[in-house]
Parts: sequence; C-alpha cells; structure tokens
Amino acid sequence: MKQWALVLLLFVMFVRGMPEFLGTASANASLPLEATYTSVVNGWVKVERWKDSDPNFLAEDYPPDGRGDQTGQRLTFFDNVARPHSSRFFTLLRTGLGYEL
Repeated sequence: MKQWALVLLLFVMFVRGMPEFLGTASANASLPLEATYTSVVNGWVKVERWKDSDPNFLAEDYPPDGRGDQTGQRLTFFDNVARPHSSRFFTLLRTGLGYEL
C-alpha cells in the first residue's frame, strides 16, 4: 500500500510541476491559418499552412548547400519560400477510402 501511495504522490508532484517546466505560451501569440491546398499528391486530401506568431519561434538554420530547402509541392505549400521560418508549418489531412471531408 505504501508503494502505491508513493507512486501516486510522485505522479501528482510531476503533473503539478509540468506547467512551470514547460513554460507558458505568449499571451500575444496566435495561430492563423494562412492557406489551404486541396490538390495534393501522395494520397493526402488536404494541406493547411499555419503560422504561429509566438516570438519564441526562432528561424531555423538551414544547411548552406540547400539540403534542407523545400522543393516540389512542399515549396508550393510554403508559398514558394525555399527556407521558410520555423513558425510556419503545415498539416496533412488524409481520409479513409470512401470518406469525404
């Protein structure tokens, strides 16, 4: 019984400490949807590009030789920006056979 009480106590301490450990989001941050694409290859139904305005997002360091650059359809999804800021990202939506959004 003492072991379970100890486990429960440690769990509660861990959960209560999580917000301080993770930090808090900026009060000024927002998450607007910038674009939606429905003509997508590789079986995806839809792609949505989002922008997180939280100032804690820093620009990504891309390799100078272009290995990390966006190409092909991903380049289109990032509005033809080969090296997009880390605060821009997209979600891929896939549905089951016969299911429509």
